[in-house]
Amino acid sequence: MKRRILIICALAAIAASCVNVNPPAEDADASMNYGKALLNEGKFALAIIEFKKARDFFVEADYTYSAFSVYPYIARAYYLSGYRDEAINTYFEALGYAKDRVDEVGKSEVADVMRELAGLLAEAKRPDEARYLLMDAAQLYKDADNIKSLNEVMEQLDKL
Repeated sequence: MKRRILIICALAAIAASCVNVNPPAEDADASMNYGKALLNEGKFALAIIEFKKARDFFVEADYTYSAFSVYPYIARAYYLSGYRDEAINTYFEALGYAKDRVDEVGKSEVADVMRELAGLLAEAKRPDEARYLLMDAAQLYKDADNIKSLNEVMEQLDKL
């Protein structure tokens, strides 16, 4: 009888070790999906809350790329709410987050955020800042060997 109990306990321990559950990542996915639904419904303030929760859960789960990828959603929700300055600040926050994590996040992804931010800065009559960001984005695209995006950012620079 004791032997059966030991075998059952051993099997239960093996089964438990095979389960790879990451509650923060699951919570992040749920918040992200809910935020997207709220954004589509035009409920921007609630979407911002959900996106920030998703970002924080991804950080807690140590999902660097996923955490970074939430920032543009937060910025978009701010922008659609009419808060362009908050959108700009969110993009700057994203770049701050990526600063020491460029390899984990991806050079092209960081450059994409720079381009989006540059567009908002140009709209806000801050062309010098936009230009600097676009030049940095061009360098990142070049480093990532992303020629298509490099060409697009060069065209964007010519229009400033």
